Amino acid sequence: MYGDFTWAKVLAWLVLLYGAVLFVVSLVGSSSFSFHALIMIVIGIGFLKTFKSTSEEFESLRQEMREVRKLLEDNHRTRRDFGG
Repeated sequence: MYGDFTWAKVLAWLVLLYGAVLFVVSLVGSSSFSFHALIMIVIGIGFLKTFKSTSEEFESLRQEMREVRKLLEDNHRTRRDFGG
């Protein structure tokens, strides 16, 4: 179904976790941090924000489609009742 980003969210969390672990390991190991780790963290956070906003948009579209279907069913019933 559209708007189901379960696997994408898992992947984004894995990227974020990988970046965090890489950041901590590089910081502890050499007393400096890795830009690669920071980039992975930023990408993970960006993915999560994107998936959240996109899933909210899909939910609002689903709600609008439910309302349209209800209106169509009511219209169909009204026409049938009046012989239209």
